[in-house]
Amino acid sequence: MKQYYIGAIALSALLLVGCSDDGEITLKSDMTINLYAGETSQIVAESDQGIRYGSLSPYNATVDDNGLVTARFVGNTQVRLKTDDATLFIAVNVLPAS
Repeated sequence: MKQYYIGAIALSALLLVGCSDDGEITLKSDMTINLYAGETSQIVAESDQGIRYGSLSPYNATVDDNGLVTARFVGNTQVRLKTDDATLFIAVNVLPAS
């Protein structure tokens, strides 16, 4: 009985460690994106939870569900990356044509 009890505790601990869902976002792209109108840039990020993307100013730049940023009009905005437990912002600057 004692071995069964110790085995159950060890299995429970293993399951808890294996199911860690901290929601941390690991960004593999730059924290600032500079684009000209019409250009695109792919945000590369990872999380053990799904990442939701959103632009704070879709007038200046949009972002799709996969993190593809499209520059629209000159100005600055931020793209928000969000999981249930974490939020990260990336600056997006849409530059005027030279």
